[in-house]
Amino acid sequence: RMSSLANAMDACAHRGSATCYLGFEPNPRFTDRLQAMQTELRANGTKVVILTETALAHSNGKATFYAQTGPVEMAYNVVQEAVGSSLEPGRQVTGFKNGSYFKSRGNAAAAYKHVQVDTVDAASFFRQLTAAADFVAIKLDVEG
Repeated sequence: RMSSLANAMDACAHRGSATCYLGFEPNPRFTDRLQAMQTELRANGTKVVILTETALAHSNGKATFYAQTGPVEMAYNVVQEAVGSSLEPGRQVTGFKNGSYFKSRGNAAAAYKHVQVDTVDAASFFRQLTAAADFVAIKLDVEG
C-alpha cells in the first residue's frame, strides 16, 4: 500500500500541477462506491486518489478495524443500525433510534466485524504532502 501512496503522491501532488484530491477510507463498506466515484472523477479529468481499506494512523502497517456491517444488537435487546466504526476496540457502540443517537453497553470489538486494513503514518504523510505541493488544504473526519 505504501508504494500505492508514493505513486499517488508522485502522480497527483507535485508543484505546479492542478488540484489533487487524496482520500483515505478504512471501512470496507464504502470500497465499491468510492472506487466507482474515483473512476468517474478521473474520467472527467479530476486528479484523485482514494485509498480504500486504508486508515491514517500513528504508523505504517496493518491494524484491526472494527466495522459495522449490518444491524447490531444494542442495549436492552434492541436491534439497530449503528452509526460508527472504529480502530479502537473499546469504543462504545452508538446507535440511532427515533431521531436520536444513543450509546449501548457494548464496544466495537464485541459488536463489529474485525477487518484488517492498511495504515499510513499520518505525520509522515503530511510532511511528504506539504513538501510536494505549494498549497495544501486538509479536511479530516476523525473517528475513534
